[in-house]
Amino acid sequence: MSVKLRSPVICTGRCQTVPQPYCIKCSHAIFGGRKNGVTWQFEPMSGFRFYKRGKEVELDANSPIWGDVEAWHKRLVKNYEVQS
Repeated sequence: MSVKLRSPVICTGRCQTVPQPYCIKCSHAIFGGRKNGVTWQFEPMSGFRFYKRGKEVELDANSPIWGDVEAWHKRLVKNYEVQS
């Protein structure tokens, strides 16, 4: 089964082409998403960062978009697992 990998939004590595199956574990990859005015970045080595209006904010499990963030992350990881 072939699943299209989600490319990192930012890759500071020397990879010639992205996405690669190892991107999900790479310290050079930064993935991103957005929902209801909240933007997030996910770095495989350090986790999530959330931004609202350009400023970093805390987002806890009670946030209305937390379910969307979890679903996004689950799809991201699953897509990479299929390719590994």
